Amino acid sequence: MYWATHYVFIRSEAEESQTDIISLFKPWISQLIIHDMWSEAEERGFAIMMLYLKARQLGVSLFNELAIAHRVQFYSHINALIASSDPDKTKKMAGMMKLAWEKQPVWLLAPQEYRISESKEVWATFINGSSVTCQHGTAMSGVARGETPNVFHGSELPDWRNPSEDVDASLLNAFHETPRSFFVLESTAKGKTGKGKYWYDKYKYAEKWYPRNKTRLRPTFLPWIVGVDIYPTATWARQHVQDMATWKPKEVTEDHAKRCREYVAETPLLRKYLGRNYEVPKAQLYWWETTRQEFEERGELYKFLEEMPATPEEAFQISGLTLFSVAQVEWLHNHTRPLADWHGGPAVFGIIGDGIPVEDEPLLREIDSTRPYITIKVDWDFDSEPKVYRFMPLKHDPDLWNSRLFIYEMPNSIDLYATAIDGSEGLEGEGDNSVIQVIKKMSSINPAEQVAEFCTNSLSIAELLPFSLAIGTLYSQVSQNSINQCRQVIETAFGGFGLQHQLRLAGWREFHFWSGAYMDIKRKTPGKMGWETNRWTRPLLMTQCIKAIKDGAYRINSHRCIDELASMQRGKDNDKIEAKGDDCDDRAVSSLFGFFSLHDWELYLMGQNDPRAIKMFSQFGTEMPQEEVQASSLNEAIVRVEKRRETIGLSLGHIYNAKLPTLDDNL
Repeated sequence: MYWATHYVFIRSEAEESQTDIISLFKPWISQLIIHDMWSEAEERGFAIMMLYLKARQLGVSLFNELAIAHRVQFYSHINALIASSDPDKTKKMAGMMKLAWEKQPVWLLAPQEYRISESKEVWATFINGSSVTCQHGTAMSGVARGETPNVFHGSELPDWRNPSEDVDASLLNAFHETPRSFFVLESTAKGKTGKGKYWYDKYKYAEKWYPRNKTRLRPTFLPWIVGVDIYPTATWARQHVQDMATWKPKEVTEDHAKRCREYVAETPLLRKYLGRNYEVPKAQLYWWETTRQEFEERGELYKFLEEMPATPEEAFQISGLTLFSVAQVEWLHNHTRPLADWHGGPAVFGIIGDGIPVEDEPLLREIDSTRPYITIKVDWDFDSEPKVYRFMPLKHDPDLWNSRLFIYEMPNSIDLYATAIDGSEGLEGEGDNSVIQVIKKMSSINPAEQVAEFCTNSLSIAELLPFSLAIGTLYSQVSQNSINQCRQVIETAFGGFGLQHQLRLAGWREFHFWSGAYMDIKRKTPGKMGWETNRWTRPLLMTQCIKAIKDGAYRINSHRCIDELASMQRGKDNDKIEAKGDDCDDRAVSSLFGFFSLHDWELYLMGQNDPRAIKMFSQFGTEMPQEEVQASSLNEAIVRVEKRRETIGLSLGHIYNAKLPTLDDNL
């Protein structure tokens, strides 16, 4: 950094003359954040291997080129390779280094010490044995074939002709880490499908496995708000100063500012440079609102969000016939509840106790020992010894989620809860996750809500017994007059029947049973225990429950769950609605059938146009954009029966009065 800020000149645009000028390099906030991560790796003796997902024009490419120019100038025998999506962009990247060398003092870098060739692939060579090679991703049949580079910078990977072959098969196999190694990939997002699929899969894989030290590239996201030098420029702000004086932000702008504030608060490096009590500057918000409006009116809102994301989830936009529009997904993200506070920190826990293998417990370095843990005693089966579990508060990192319990609302003695469990086979890297969602039932004054989420990619449903006991007991209440046991709603596939049986042996009595109102879906199901997702039940989730989310009757708080809901779409042949390709939908589906189980009779009455149910569901109106609804018609999924059960009134009574069930009610 000393070299860059004292001896490096770059090309920039003059504010007044509107012409390019040569000026001494001055780092932006985005570049300082990157430099901190490089320093951390260097101090620990690690290779610098980074994967940057970023907003547009944050100076990432420039800073990487200066780092490579420094390496080949001061280190001997460096074999550097730079590559972009096409020859013009690669030439621009090389020009950044050329300008830096040309402006070096003669005593620091004499012209005869290096040679630049404009016609050959090996573009610059030094007398210290170092060299820089330039290639591009549209003409290559494999980067660095026959080479052994130890420094690499690849830019705009989604636009390469074959990035999987060029980078993964060719380059990474030839790249061997040492403390001198420098390897960076960077790009904006280009969606989740088509040419953007490679970059999406690459980032999500690194995000999933880097915290467990099972991948080489460190994922890093740089939001648009760190670009304080260009969003907006001083000239733009001067032009709009009078408008900003009387401007009042729209609701969508206030929601976006809130989300930015929350993301900064939970990201240590952003807090370091933007401040612990960060607020988006007024000029930046005004620029964001006016620019967003322009894209939205052109029907290209997804492009704006891809280029100017505030979070990684916002960067990857969905294409296709999805359940939610781009504006609706944005609204859902902006209206989530932050994590609950647990003794001055976010309520993120790892669970230890009876039956939980050591390898699935949190690491000691992850535990926040400054905060107390929660002890849960599970004693539903009076014939066996009680089981004890401890919820250990963890140091929160937004990129870490595996085998962590995220709590958005701590349990209380008034509300009714259900745990929705969707299991997998527990095969790491196979795409499926095992999920436990905690759903709170709607009351007369509050909508239904997702209040906690536990997700793991390393445990099968057969291994979820201790976690379901611990989490279910946490959200159950026992008093002298009543037992309010949390309802366990278990997907019966992948061994769900076995987990259900284990819970019954452990003394659990509150499970999902199919109600008579839906007996015509499948005549064998009335009274059947457990949830079964099939071609009869999936339409119920994709219509009634999705409509409840859009109407504000059901609130989702997990950003990852929202992303899964947003990625679910109908296929080209109008087949079932589900996640396509390698996307997961375990969080999404479990959150839906958990909500359905708690509100099955109320949803049935909605289909019957019962005024009481309509009033209950409609009282939580939202300002969510309603310009498009791509799910099936609600009437497709409603199953009518000839006779209503007398217990309908009791079910609605629980909602209107927020009445706790007595022991007799449960029995």
